[in-house]
Amino acid sequence: MRVIITMLATLMFLIMTFSPLTVHAKEWSSEDGGEASVTVEVDQPETIAQYNLHTLKLGVKSGVYASATAYGSMYVYGIADATGWVAGIIEWYQKGNLAAGGIGDISSWIHVKFQAIDLTAGGALVEKIILDEHGPWADYGTTRWDYMDIYLVQGHTYKFVLCAEVHAHAFGLGAAVADFGSIWWDDSRIEWMSIEVPNIVEGGEAGCPMLFVWNGTEYFYEGLLNIHSSEGIDVITNHTLISTPRRVNGTYLLRLTEHPLTHSYIDQVKLYAELKYGVVIQLPLVWAWHSEDGNALPQLLFSDEWKAETLGAAFNNGTSQSIDLKFIALPPNFVTGFIFQIEGNNPVLKP
Repeated sequence: MRVIITMLATLMFLIMTFSPLTVHAKEWSSEDGGEASVTVEVDQPETIAQYNLHTLKLGVKSGVYASATAYGSMYVYGIADATGWVAGIIEWYQKGNLAAGGIGDISSWIHVKFQAIDLTAGGALVEKIILDEHGPWADYGTTRWDYMDIYLVQGHTYKFVLCAEVHAHAFGLGAAVADFGSIWWDDSRIEWMSIEVPNIVEGGEAGCPMLFVWNGTEYFYEGLLNIHSSEGIDVITNHTLISTPRRVNGTYLLRLTEHPLTHSYIDQVKLYAELKYGVVIQLPLVWAWHSEDGNALPQLLFSDEWKAETLGAAFNNGTSQSIDLKFIALPPNFVTGFIFQIEGNNPVLKP
């Protein structure tokens, strides 16, 4: 009986240990931002391209020999807390019409796409066309939804985008209209409803850069380093590494990437190694390279007023800036743990 009980206890332990992780889902009912623009190809057709809150107004009306395209997008940011394939679900409302008639090359169309952009991986993009219609065609007001399979990498920051293009051209005797912006119908529009992506979190509340450590295979996401200070006063934050950095040519490789919605001023960084018997030593920082500004080592060596500035994607045309760091590495088996220290401030509080 004792053997059976022991076996059952062992089995329960294994089941608890190897059960699948709980799937977290993040649903956005509002977006972080948006934008709209127009490209006029020929002549001066009537156009509209506006983004306001969670609504796009896009429209083109082309008469004889005129052509234009209106573009718009709405987007949110999220950080993956697991690696694997997920189905991202997007929901939106639209009302509008496409008209084209006459003699010659006369056409109108609308394209709507769902995009997932991996900002950590340099803007790697997957996208799906979720609406592709040509005139004549009309939508009298419909809430629509679609999905896209997305491969997420734990710790990577993503930008999820609903983007639309409407176009009309008339090269001949006639006219073309793509109205999703109140050109004909007063309430024609494209409206954000929601996006849901499993295994995504917003990633904390305070303003902060994100720390990544090279573990021999990839830059592992360690977490957010909270240095928020609305007064612009430097804050010192210590972070005990979860992963074990791997030696590369005698150095440990770390990376600071600014959160998409924040903006940091980094004054100094340090890496401490914990040795046996409670001994802690500081490892020299020998290299620091800003993704856009180049050498940042002088700014990060000392606690002073000379700081390295890093901008999140929302402040830098869609791309978060980063700083790659190299610290002198110790021989294998000498270290029992690592502590990363950052000094600086971030005045921006994430929504």
